[in-house]
Amino acid sequence: MGPDVPVISAHYDRDNNRVAITVEPCLGADCFSVSRSPIPELTHGQWVHGLQHVPATGERQTFYDYTCPLNASPRYRVLSYAKRADGLLCGAADYSTPVTVDTTDDRHWLKDR
Repeated sequence: MGPDVPVISAHYDRDNNRVAITVEPCLGADCFSVSRSPIPELTHGQWVHGLQHVPATGERQTFYDYTCPLNASPRYRVLSYAKRADGLLCGAADYSTPVTVDTTDDRHWLKDR
């Protein structure tokens, strides 16, 4: 059996030009995968998967998207995974409910990747 479906929230951090995605503690999760859809209207097949893969800590965690599109409304979702006894990962039954973030800003940023 896989971990619980994660519960997330997100907001635009204008001071740092990034989106903060917060994941609440998720029972049975060993790691998370964060996905982004560039615009709210995109369908399931048009998500950018694996934006971040991060270990779960058992506590509330915040991840940052420094490559978020400016002046857009991207959607984010998270999938939790549990490590099975054989070492393989087992995903939750579903992704978190997607959240939309407004990244409106009149400044342009150069980012070193």
